[in-house]
Amino acid sequence: MSGAFIKNPQRRRAREAEVRSKHEIGPTPAEFLIPFPEIGYQKAAKLKKLWDDFLAEALEGELRSNHHTALKNLCLAQYQIEHGGNNTPAMHAIVNKYLGQLYLRPDVVPDGAGGRKPKQNEKQNRFSKYA
Repeated sequence: MSGAFIKNPQRRRAREAEVRSKHEIGPTPAEFLIPFPEIGYQKAAKLKKLWDDFLAEALEGELRSNHHTALKNLCLAQYQIEHGGNNTPAMHAIVNKYLGQLYLRPDVVPDGAGGRKPKQNEKQNRFSKYA
């Protein structure tokens, strides 16, 4: 139990009513496993590796079946940056958006996972504005 729930137990009760998927994220998308004519062996292998890498980085138990499409799109966007020649600020913004949705950015923490905001007078890390 995290500190916020110990300090205010009503917080936990309020979050228990939220609808949450009971299913895990599911299998790797089929097009990442078998090469379609437009994908090919190498691209499928690289997409599968991105899928596995992002799953390894995710917080345990946070990614559910409703995150499946976002993770798939994140892999496709990251592939475009790394191998597709689409290394533009817009593509980086898309990747950043999906990283936030999947709690894979250090500044985005799911509720109850121990994240906190700095106090009003607390000195912030000078690099935090770049996170």
